[in-house]
This record gives sequence, structure tokens and C-alpha cells, in this order.
Amino acid sequence: MAIKKIKNSEPYVLNRIIINAMPTGVFQKVNGDSVEVKTSRADDLVDKPLNYRNLNVGNTGAVVKDAPGSICSLIVSNVSGGVVYFKVYNKASAPTASDVPVMTFAVANGSTLSIQDALPLTYLDAGISIRVVTEAADNGTTSPTANTVIANILYR
Repeated sequence: MAIKKIKNSEPYVLNRIIINAMPTGVFQKVNGDSVEVKTSRADDLVDKPLNYRNLNVGNTGAVVKDAPGSICSLIVSNVSGGVVYFKVYNKASAPTASDVPVMTFAVANGSTLSIQDALPLTYLDAGISIRVVTEAADNGTTSPTANTVIANILYR
């Protein structure tokens, strides 16, 4: 078994198969005819998260991702004057009061909910949707004052 470091832009020939150069730090472990790719940096193999930003989260649901995905980090700020309930749904379309959230977070007035570096925080197999209301109940319908709840979500 041999381990060969691959330099940028230098192809490597293995049993007449040309393997294009990979980023610095990537190693290939050769074992018979199989090639296993290893990396020294976790983000070389993982898709980088995308950012979703909403400056007016309310009782009208919003779609973060309309396909299966994971939440990696979540920051929700509230300056509405009261407690709001930030709800996350496993749904590819905008949620309503008749949908049941998979997560509910209470965010006090003047505070910020921050969940960082969760890899992943949760996997949602239908999609990622959100909404915010002033009631804790799943079927709450009262929206906070416009432009008082801000959400920033990193997702895959």
C-alpha cells in the first residue's frame, strides 16, 4: 500500500487511469485497483453552506430550501417588544398555522438566539421552512410587528 501526495495541476497515473490533480493536502491511498481519497481539511469533502437571510420573519411562512437539507447555524434577533416563537418546519413550501414545526425556539425581546457550528443542527428530508408568531402553540397566528424579527440561517 502506497500513499502519494498529489501536487496542484500534476496528474497522477494509476493503472492507466489518469487522476486529475486535487487541491493541496489531498492524499490518495492506493490499494490494488481501488483509490481512496483522503483530505486534511474537512471542508474539502463537504459542500459549503448557503446563507438565507430574512429581515421580516412573521406568521406568513418562508421557504429556506425547497429540497432536503440541513441547518448548520441559526441566528434570530428579536426587537418586537415581546417574546416571539421561531418555528422550523420539515416542509418544501411555506408553512401555515395548520403545520406542526419540528423545532420551536422562544426568543425574548431584545435578544438574539444563536446556534453556531452545528454540523448539522438537523436534517430535514422534505425541505426547510420557517415562521415566527407571538404564541408558543403550534397553531399560533399572530405575527410580530413588521421588520422586528431577523433570521440568518446557514444551510446545506
